[in-house]
Amino acid sequence: MKQGSTATKILMLVLFIGVIVYFVVFLLGRTMSPYRTETVYRYLAEDAIATNGLVVRTELVLPGVTDGGLVDILPSEGQKVGYGNVIARVYNGSEDLARQNEIVAITDQLEELSYFSSVDRSTADVSTLDKEITETLFQIRAETARRDLSDLDQTKKELETLLLRRGMAYNKGIGLDGLIAALQERLMMLQGQSAGAMYTVYSPGSGTFSSRVDGYETLVTPKDLMTLTPSSLDALINANPEPDGNAMGKLVTDTIWYYATTVSEEDAVRLKDTNKVTVRFLRSAAEDVPMEVVFLGVPENGRVLAVLSTHYSLTDTTQLRRQSADVILISSEGMRVAKSAVRIRDDGTVGVYVVEGKRASFKSIVIVGEDGDYYLVEPKNPGAYSLHIGSQVLVSGLNVEEGRVID
Repeated sequence: MKQGSTATKILMLVLFIGVIVYFVVFLLGRTMSPYRTETVYRYLAEDAIATNGLVVRTELVLPGVTDGGLVDILPSEGQKVGYGNVIARVYNGSEDLARQNEIVAITDQLEELSYFSSVDRSTADVSTLDKEITETLFQIRAETARRDLSDLDQTKKELETLLLRRGMAYNKGIGLDGLIAALQERLMMLQGQSAGAMYTVYSPGSGTFSSRVDGYETLVTPKDLMTLTPSSLDALINANPEPDGNAMGKLVTDTIWYYATTVSEEDAVRLKDTNKVTVRFLRSAAEDVPMEVVFLGVPENGRVLAVLSTHYSLTDTTQLRRQSADVILISSEGMRVAKSAVRIRDDGTVGVYVVEGKRASFKSIVIVGEDGDYYLVEPKNPGAYSLHIGSQVLVSGLNVEEGRVID
């Protein structure tokens, strides 16, 4: 009995050692394999300078009213305004403002009814109209998704007409002419009541409207930028100017605007060599802005004033002032592969070997950039059999050739 128990223990020990040896050999085989692969993925490499600075524009503050009236400002943020255009209407009180809003709503409705009567006065059946309304909504969605707004106004009018026709289908007892007449009568009454209830404020110049007035409008202007130093720019950034709290807003009167910041002396040399950069404002929803380096000051304690300018994206950046931004000198995007993976064939073709079905397959590439120990590449001949996202690229291994089995 005792002898059998000892034999069982010895057998179990042998089996245990065998399992350990198997896994050790397996792991050594994996780690000591002459071939190593990496997965290809798309990558954006940027050479950027992190900065803090000030957005500067040519701006005209629009003074507010002093008679205590209720102000209704008409332009929206970033809207272009011409000289003499209406900036605001000033009302004696809230009732006058509500009356004016109703006048605007009725005027718009009469315009829609007039368009409807000129296009099609048939009501059709409700199911057909519902189908046409759905199709028009999908059309508006498609136009918006591809940012094609050229026909959006016309499509909107068509939708409004369909909605009116649908309403007429449910209210066949109400004639269109009668509805128009009733609205016109209501409009004339409201207009009569509004006489003398408001006055209009006109734009003193042309430009891009912004509702934000922060006090910097007169504290620093584009003409001042070339006289600044790193320390004086710091003082401006840390300043807390008192804005005109009564102002209606402001006009940006020049399409060219500026970003003033400081950089190290080394980065100033890079900016001088690059000249054209892309700026990404970190606290803004605006897209990256292409800008040009227009001024580099003299060094002050290792820092240099840098002034960038652009005429792009003004309408999207009217509320920016004190900003953190990445100044991007170079940007490259492509498939990221290790430099050690890139091979050059005897005929000069540049490419990489990928593993396909446990065999090596050569894929021609074009190098579009680099990022440390990696290249950013694109397929030389894009297609179903070219290098693609997710490919397993061989980054090490000797005597690799087309068709070689890779374990």
